Amino acid sequence: MRLQGASNKEKDLKTDVLIYGTKARNRAIHGDVVAVELLPQKEWKRRTAALGENEGEEKTPGEVYGEPMPTGKVVGILQKNWREYVVTFPSREENQLHSKNAQKVLVTPWDYRIPKIRISTQQAEALQDFRVVVRIDSWESTSLYPNGHFVRVVGRIGDLEGEIKTILVENTVSVSPFSEAQMCEMPTLIQEKPWQVSAEEQQKRLDLRETHLVFSIDPKGCEDVDDALSIRLLPNGNLELGVHIADVTHFVAANSYTDMEAKAR
Repeated sequence: MRLQGASNKEKDLKTDVLIYGTKARNRAIHGDVVAVELLPQKEWKRRTAALGENEGEEKTPGEVYGEPMPTGKVVGILQKNWREYVVTFPSREENQLHSKNAQKVLVTPWDYRIPKIRISTQQAEALQDFRVVVRIDSWESTSLYPNGHFVRVVGRIGDLEGEIKTILVENTVSVSPFSEAQMCEMPTLIQEKPWQVSAEEQQKRLDLRETHLVFSIDPKGCEDVDDALSIRLLPNGNLELGVHIADVTHFVAANSYTDMEAKAR
């Protein structure tokens, strides 16, 4: 657990606090902001040895002789930061072994720091080869696992497009289409009336069209040309190469719908 701000009473405590075991975690999810109570110093554990015991990692001699570090337990969750999680389903045999109710399934998150999540579904067998998105709804004090619900299918396990979507979801990168209100803030580009840079705006820019060879390396037919290269021969015989990128801020007004969406993403 990483300390935040100056909310700890131990003024000399400048290291992370080790939370060892499910009970000490007290239903906190990775990313939550929590309140922690330090254990007596005699109960402190070695970081790597404790993690090895918890995660089943193989210990090395260097891990065994680590110094005990501040160890504590979660006594309150100040802010939940639950998000969407990509998970996989267990095999039919594994599900029958761990669940008495065929419709209750323990799914395994792609992010190993997140505990298994219990969801209700009749499609577990059909979705065994797929990555799906779930959300956590609650975590009862009497349960080892949080409860959640199915949101959508991401893609088949091992499929390139599905794996890319998994990475985007796990890093909370939104790729949803822009809304109509946001699109209306953009300049329209039609053949009869193509968009052009205004004369006023041109005065603010460095014009390289007459002094440099300016071109794009985007493929033919590309509709989103957003970069360009420039090149010119210097008097000493050297070549000056420029790399240029579109100025998106010119089209996005402060506090506009598009600006708000950009902040959210």
